[in-house]
Amino acid sequence: MGIKYEVSAKTGEYQDKEGNTKARYIQMGVVIEGPRGLSLKLESIPVNWDGWAYLNTPKPKAKNTDDVPF
Repeated sequence: MGIKYEVSAKTGEYQDKEGNTKARYIQMGVVIEGPRGLSLKLESIPVNWDGWAYLNTPKPKAKNTDDVPF
């Protein structure tokens, strides 16, 4: 059981410092593999969403060395 894919959608475009047009994406949810197969969990839906979602392999979580337990 675990996250198989991250679900994202293109929500717009922006210009970087060099003036290149770049796409802006938002993560909408995840696809999880469970005992009955794959399940989709949507956590948000963009307002200007065109209906297309992209499944991306999950990125490894970075270890944050700034976290100090209390």
